[in-house]
Amino acid sequence: MNVSGWTSSPYTNIISAILGGIIIASTGILQFEKFHDRWIIFKNTKAKLMNECYCYIHWIGEYGPKPEIISARDVNDKSARDVNDKSARDVKFVKRCESILLSETMDFVGLFNSVNARPNRLNTSDS
Repeated sequence: MNVSGWTSSPYTNIISAILGGIIIASTGILQFEKFHDRWIIFKNTKAKLMNECYCYIHWIGEYGPKPEIISARDVNDKSARDVNDKSARDVKFVKRCESILLSETMDFVGLFNSVNARPNRLNTSDS
Protein backbone atom coordinates (compact mmCIF):
# COMPACT_ATOMS: atom_id res chain seq x y z
CA MET A 1 0.00 0.00 0.00
CA ASN A 2 1.47 3.28 -1.08
CA VAL A 3 0.17 6.25 0.89
CA SER A 4 2.64 8.84 -0.32
CA GLY A 5 1.75 8.59 -4.00
CA TRP A 6 5.36 7.89 -4.90
CA THR A 7 5.67 4.73 -6.97
CA SER A 8 9.11 4.84 -8.58
CA SER A 9 10.21 1.30 -7.67
CA PRO A 10 8.35 -2.00 -7.86
CA TYR A 11 10.50 -3.28 -4.98
CA THR A 12 9.12 -0.82 -2.44
CA ASN A 13 6.73 -3.39 -0.98
CA ILE A 14 9.46 -6.02 -0.76
CA ILE A 15 11.94 -3.66 0.90
CA SER A 16 9.36 -2.44 3.41
CA ALA A 17 8.40 -6.03 4.23
CA ILE A 18 12.04 -6.99 4.78
CA LEU A 19 12.64 -3.94 7.00
CA GLY A 20 9.48 -4.72 8.96
CA GLY A 21 10.65 -8.29 9.47
CA ILE A 22 14.03 -7.09 10.71
CA ILE A 23 12.37 -4.74 13.17
CA ILE A 24 10.07 -7.48 14.46
CA ALA A 25 12.96 -9.94 14.84
CA SER A 26 15.20 -7.45 16.64
CA THR A 27 12.38 -6.44 18.99
CA GLY A 28 11.71 -10.09 19.77
CA ILE A 29 15.38 -10.72 20.55
CA LEU A 30 15.55 -7.67 22.81
CA GLN A 31 12.44 -8.78 24.69
CA PHE A 32 13.67 -12.36 24.97
CA GLU A 33 17.07 -11.38 26.37
CA LYS A 34 15.55 -8.72 28.68
CA PHE A 35 18.42 -6.30 28.26
CA HIS A 36 16.50 -3.37 29.77
CA ASP A 37 15.50 -5.30 32.90
CA ARG A 38 19.06 -6.55 33.34
CA TRP A 39 20.39 -3.00 32.98
CA ILE A 40 18.01 -1.75 35.69
CA ILE A 41 19.16 -4.51 38.06
CA PHE A 42 22.82 -3.69 37.40
CA LYS A 43 22.26 0.05 37.95
CA ASN A 44 20.44 -0.59 41.25
CA THR A 45 23.22 -2.89 42.42
CA LYS A 46 25.85 -0.32 41.50
CA ALA A 47 24.02 2.37 43.46
CA LYS A 48 23.70 0.12 46.53
CA LEU A 49 27.38 -0.86 46.42
CA MET A 50 28.48 2.76 45.99
CA ASN A 51 26.35 3.74 49.00
CA GLU A 52 27.94 0.98 51.11
CA CYS A 53 31.41 2.07 50.02
CA TYR A 54 30.66 5.71 50.80
CA CYS A 55 29.37 4.83 54.28
CA TYR A 56 32.37 2.59 54.93
CA ILE A 57 35.00 5.10 53.79
CA HIS A 58 33.49 8.01 55.72
CA TRP A 59 32.63 6.08 58.90
CA ILE A 60 28.89 6.83 58.76
CA GLY A 61 25.74 4.78 59.25
CA GLU A 62 26.39 1.18 60.18
CA TYR A 63 30.14 1.77 59.98
CA GLY A 64 30.25 4.83 62.21
CA PRO A 65 31.75 4.98 65.66
CA LYS A 66 29.53 3.77 68.45
CA PRO A 67 28.69 6.53 70.98
CA GLU A 68 29.41 4.28 73.93
CA ILE A 69 32.86 3.36 72.59
CA ILE A 70 34.12 6.71 71.33
CA SER A 71 33.29 9.99 73.01
CA ALA A 72 32.15 13.01 71.02
CA ARG A 73 35.58 14.69 71.11
CA ASP A 74 37.29 11.59 69.69
CA VAL A 75 35.01 11.05 66.67
CA ASN A 76 37.52 12.50 64.21
CA ASP A 77 40.58 11.08 66.00
CA LYS A 78 41.65 7.96 64.11
CA SER A 79 43.84 6.82 66.98
CA ALA A 80 40.72 6.59 69.16
CA ARG A 81 39.27 3.89 66.93
CA ASP A 82 39.98 0.40 68.15
CA VAL A 83 41.72 -2.08 65.81
CA ASN A 84 39.10 -4.70 66.62
CA ASP A 85 36.39 -2.19 65.71
CA LYS A 86 38.13 -1.69 62.34
CA SER A 87 38.21 -5.42 61.65
CA ALA A 88 34.54 -5.68 62.69
CA ARG A 89 33.78 -2.87 60.23
CA ASP A 90 35.64 -4.76 57.50
CA VAL A 91 33.70 -7.95 58.17
CA LYS A 92 30.40 -6.04 58.22
CA PHE A 93 31.32 -4.27 54.97
CA VAL A 94 32.16 -7.53 53.19
CA LYS A 95 29.01 -9.26 54.44
CA ARG A 96 26.77 -6.39 53.37
CA CYS A 97 28.39 -6.21 49.92
CA GLU A 98 28.01 -9.96 49.48
CA SER A 99 24.37 -9.66 50.51
CA ILE A 100 23.82 -6.98 47.86
CA LEU A 101 25.49 -9.11 45.21
CA LEU A 102 23.44 -12.15 46.23
CA SER A 103 20.21 -10.16 45.94
CA GLU A 104 21.32 -9.03 42.47
CA THR A 105 21.89 -12.65 41.49
CA MET A 106 18.48 -13.65 42.79
CA ASP A 107 16.84 -10.80 40.85
CA PHE A 108 18.72 -11.80 37.70
CA VAL A 109 17.69 -15.45 38.04
CA GLY A 110 14.13 -14.33 38.76
CA LEU A 111 14.00 -12.52 35.42
CA PHE A 112 14.39 -15.73 33.50
CA ASN A 113 12.56 -18.05 35.92
CA SER A 114 9.39 -15.96 35.90
CA VAL A 115 8.47 -17.47 32.53
CA ASN A 116 9.16 -21.02 33.75
CA ALA A 117 7.42 -20.49 37.10
CA ARG A 118 3.96 -20.42 35.54
CA PRO A 119 1.87 -23.51 36.23
CA ASN A 120 1.67 -25.98 33.40
CA ARG A 121 -1.97 -25.87 32.34
CA LEU A 122 -1.60 -28.57 29.73
CA ASN A 123 -0.61 -31.24 32.25
CA THR A 124 -3.67 -31.81 34.44
CA SER A 125 -2.75 -35.28 35.68
CA ASP A 126 -1.99 -35.72 39.39
CA SER A 127 1.17 -37.79 39.08
